[in-house]
Amino acid sequence: MTKFQVVPCGESPVVSFAAEELIRHFQMAGCSAFPGKWTPGKEQEPGVIRIGTVDDVDPGKPFEGLKDAQLDDAVRIRVSREGGILAGSNERSALLAVYRFLYELGFRWVRPGKDGVCAPEKGWKEKIPLALEERASFRHRGICIEGAESVENILDLLDWMPKVGYNAYFVQFDDAYIFLNRWYTHENNPLLPPHPISRGEGARMTEWIIEEAHRRGLMYHAVGHGWTTRVMGLCDGGWEKTQEPPPETRGLLAEIDGKRTLFHGVPTNTNLCYSSPEVVERFAETVTEYARQHPEADYLHVWLADAFNNQCECPACREHLPTDLYIHILNEIDRRLTELGVRTRIVMLAYQELLWAPEKERLHNPDRFVLMFAPISRSFEHSYAEPEPPAQVPAYERNHITMPVGIAENTAFLRGWQKAFSGDSFDYDYHLGRAHYGDPGYQRISEVLWEDVRSLPALGLNGMMLCQEQRVGFPTWMPNYTGGMTLWNRSTDFKELTRDYFSHCFGEGWEECLAYCELASRSFSMDFWNGKKVDREKVAARLESFLKEQKRYETSLPAWESAQEPVRSARRILHEHLRYARLFAQALLCRARGEEAATREHWRAFAAWIREHEMPLQPWLDVYRIMEIGQNYTGFSE
Repeated sequence: MTKFQVVPCGESPVVSFAAEELIRHFQMAGCSAFPGKWTPGKEQEPGVIRIGTVDDVDPGKPFEGLKDAQLDDAVRIRVSREGGILAGSNERSALLAVYRFLYELGFRWVRPGKDGVCAPEKGWKEKIPLALEERASFRHRGICIEGAESVENILDLLDWMPKVGYNAYFVQFDDAYIFLNRWYTHENNPLLPPHPISRGEGARMTEWIIEEAHRRGLMYHAVGHGWTTRVMGLCDGGWEKTQEPPPETRGLLAEIDGKRTLFHGVPTNTNLCYSSPEVVERFAETVTEYARQHPEADYLHVWLADAFNNQCECPACREHLPTDLYIHILNEIDRRLTELGVRTRIVMLAYQELLWAPEKERLHNPDRFVLMFAPISRSFEHSYAEPEPPAQVPAYERNHITMPVGIAENTAFLRGWQKAFSGDSFDYDYHLGRAHYGDPGYQRISEVLWEDVRSLPALGLNGMMLCQEQRVGFPTWMPNYTGGMTLWNRSTDFKELTRDYFSHCFGEGWEECLAYCELASRSFSMDFWNGKKVDREKVAARLESFLKEQKRYETSLPAWESAQEPVRSARRILHEHLRYARLFAQALLCRARGEEAATREHWRAFAAWIREHEMPLQPWLDVYRIMEIGQNYTGFSE
C-alpha cells in the first residue's frame, strides 16, 4: 500500500504539526496521504501511520536509558506498507521522528527555505518496511542568534533546524530587536535605503519567532546579555554607547581606577560592584521577575558584562574571585525562584573572567543550573580532537587577564570548572560567528565542527550551541548541516556526510563543486581573518596559489541555468562565489604583505561588490557581519 492515513495522537500542537509535515512531504514524493483523527483505544486500521509520544502510540514500551524524557530526544520508527508508528520520547521528538523517517526514505534538506528540499523521485517506496530506534547523541543541540537578520531569515532557519537534528533556539538580550534592526537599517551597507523598525516591532517579531520555535517543540533559551544594563536602570541597546546611568545607580557600577562609570560608554560591557548587597538584591530581583513573567523560556541565561579586564577594584570585591561573587548571586536567584515555585533552568557562564572557576562558593541547588563553556578567544584552525600538551590555568590577575587561544589552554579552564560543578553542561561555540568567513570554502570549518562535536564526551559536555549569524550559506550550508547531523549522531562519518550533501545539493558534477570548496578552504587562514598571530608569509603564499588555481573553475563548474531546484540555486551561488573569493583573496593577500595602500584599494573593491550584490545574496551571506569583522578584527578600513 502506498496510500497512508496520518493520525496525530494526543492533543499536542507539535504532534499535529508533525503529522502535517509528513503528509506534505509524502505529497512531494507523489504519495497519496491524508489526515486522520485519533481515537484512543481503537484498534489500528491498515494504512494508518500514528504519530506522537511513545506513551501515546506505543504504550508500555518506553525508551530505555534516557535521563530525562522531556529533555533527551529519542525516536522509534516502525512503518510497513500497512502503516505503523512514528514515536518520540517527547512531543518535539515526535517531529524529529518524522524527519528521520523521511531522511531514510531519501529526503534531504540542503538549506533553509522552500527551495532547499530534495524529494526522492523514485525508489523510496522500496525502503518500506522500515524499523529504526535512535536517541540523540547529545541533549543540547542549538543555534543562537547573531549578525543582521530579517524575521524571514530566522523563521526559515527555525523551520530547517529540526530537519537536520537541532532542538533549541536562543535569542540573546530581551528580544531580537538588535539583530533585526541591523538588517532593516542595512547597517554597513550605504547602498540600500534604511527602514528601521521600532522596539515594539522588534518585540512583536520576537514573539512570532518564539511561537514558531514552540510550534516545532524547540527548547527556547533567553536573554544572556543585558542584565547589568537592567540593574543600572537603562534600556538594552546592544553593544551601543549610551548615556550614563542615573545618579542613584551610578554607585552600583564597578570601580576601576577609582571611578564608577560605563566601560567605554557601553552598558552591556559594564560590570557591577558584585560584592555590594544592593547589587545582589537588584540583580536577583531583576532575574527573578523576568523568569516569573516569561514562562516560555525553557532556559534563562544569566551572564555578567560582555567585556573583560573591567572587574570592580573596590576592597570588598578584591577579596573574592569574580566567579565566587557570581555564584553568590546565582544562589540568591535560585532561592527566590524556589520560593515562587518557578522551575526555569538557569544557564551560567564560563567566559572571560568567569573562566576561572569559583574557589569558595558552591551552588546550593545545582540541579537548577547548566554550565555553558564559551571559549570565544579560541583558534578554529585546530579542533578539540587534536592533541596538545596539557596546560595549566594561570593565576587570576584582576583586570590584567589574557584570553586563551590554544585548545589546551581553553579546556584547562573547563576542567577547573568541572571540579566545582558536576551538573549538566554544554559548549557554546563560535565556529560560525566570526572565524568561518576566513574559510570561504566552508569545508575546513565544517570538519573542525564535526571533530569538535565528536570530542564533546571526552570534554564532559552534553552538546553544543552555536553562536552564529543566521545566514551561513555562502557557498553552502555544509557547516550547519554538519553540526546538526553530528550532534544527533556523533558516529556520523564526515566524508560520507560530505559526499551525500554535495551530491544532493549540486547534482551531476558535484565532485567539481566539492573540489572548488576544498581549494578555497585550504587556501585561506581563519586565524589571520580573526585577528590572531600567524605566519603572514605562509598566509600570502597560500593566497597567491589560490588566485592561480581558482581560474580553472570559471569554466569547469557545472552550469546552473537549466538545472532544477534545489540544484539550480546551489550552482548559481557557487558561480557567484568565484568572484567573491577572488576579491576577498586579493584584499587579504595585500593585508598579509603589509601593503597598506593596495589593501585599502582591494578591500574597497570587495566591499563594493558584496554591497552591490547583497539583495540576491541575502539568504546566504551576512554583509553587515563580514564588514564588521573585517574592520574590527582583521584591520581593514575604507
